[in-house]
Amino acid sequence: MPTKETSDTNGDSFDTKLLLHALTAVKNGDFTARLPVEWTGLNGKIADVFNDIIDLNERLAKETERASKVVGKEGKIAPYLMQLYQAPAKLKP
Repeated sequence: MPTKETSDTNGDSFDTKLLLHALTAVKNGDFTARLPVEWTGLNGKIADVFNDIIDLNERLAKETERASKVVGKEGKIAPYLMQLYQAPAKLKP
């Protein structure tokens, strides 16, 4: 089956099959999935934003896992979750 590609106004092709593959991987918890950083123009911006979102989700998942261990010991999740969801960009990698 050929790869489905579309073009932006610069003529750069966008591989929708690759996008679907990356989205499916992330949905299944694979935060290593990325779109190519070599893409340019509008497609490159889409790839950059997608990759940034995956980075944030990966950090959030790691922080949530860490918090669940702390909560298991201390039992105080409500204040921590409020802090976590109010400032997700402040999470450390």
